[in-house]
Amino acid sequence: MNGKGGSVLQLRFGTVARGVLAAAVLALGSSGAEAQRLNFRNYTGHDGLPQSQVLALAQDHDGFLWFGTYGGLTRFDGRRFLTLTIRNGMGANAVRDIVVDAEGRLWVGTLGGGVTLVEHGRPVRVLGEPGAVVGNYVQDLEIGPDGSLWVATDTGITRLLHGEPRHFRKDDGLPSLQVWKVLCGPDGEVLAGTRAGIVRLAGERFELLPVRGLPGGPVRALLRDGETLLAGMEGGVYSIRNGEARRVPLDFGKSHPEILDMALQEDGTLWLASSEGVVRVGREGATHLTAKNGLLGGVVHRAMVDRGGILWFGTDSGLSKLVPGPFVAFTADDWLPGEGVRALGEDVD
Repeated sequence: MNGKGGSVLQLRFGTVARGVLAAAVLALGSSGAEAQRLNFRNYTGHDGLPQSQVLALAQDHDGFLWFGTYGGLTRFDGRRFLTLTIRNGMGANAVRDIVVDAEGRLWVGTLGGGVTLVEHGRPVRVLGEPGAVVGNYVQDLEIGPDGSLWVATDTGITRLLHGEPRHFRKDDGLPSLQVWKVLCGPDGEVLAGTRAGIVRLAGERFELLPVRGLPGGPVRALLRDGETLLAGMEGGVYSIRNGEARRVPLDFGKSHPEILDMALQEDGTLWLASSEGVVRVGREGATHLTAKNGLLGGVVHRAMVDRGGILWFGTDSGLSKLVPGPFVAFTADDWLPGEGVRALGEDVD
């Protein structure tokens, strides 16, 4: 009797356990991507960042990572942050963008201090107004295929070629002096995202890029994917091909975040930095990643894929690193009743 009773109790317990497991699997399936805690590693002031708002990301030829903050330009070797400020010769502490030229030099755009040239880890020259650049409040930098440096500012665009500046203002075709992004193609094409839309360099003048279906308004991000041009605007991304724009399907619900930057992985996955987190666009569709997934901050200013395939995001609350991998974590911040997990089960997959 006791043996049989024990068998029955075990059978009943097993049935209940399977029912609980099935319910948990259903809850897991219904939670969707919003509950996935991905493999983020976050860095803040406690880890050595000079300031929490990370506005610029770059990787130099030696593999070192460089980040721009309101508290200076900082180099990361994987363990420590080394920061350069105006005390070290920077034009300003607020760093908005960083590019690396063919010689391995860093050109650093600042808010209020023009452009600083950094060689061998030291600021060696500051290019500011008047004369060198059209404005000291730099929004974006780009290196052209001919070695030219393009500087987008709040007061126009400057091209520096062999040390000679050429300024572009409204008289040179810019519909707005507020320029957020410059994009140089391998064939010499130069595009810019402005407060009044996308412009293209034609000779020595800019002109509005004729695009059907593209709504008017500011364009903060531009990215080339083969023959397709991607434009980041408020509320979404538009894919432009053969002079026609189509909206990339993204589900933000009732919100309309502004796309601030874009990065493309080798496998074709598109990453969008926005005013409300990060959006991953892949073959399976679009996934919105926020603090619920382990990402730092609400506003994400920049996105970058380093040469090792690791993703970096500059946010208002620090720096987030995403290492792609097979593991997805779920904690009490998602839907679990507690942090302690004592049982494991395997589903049909």
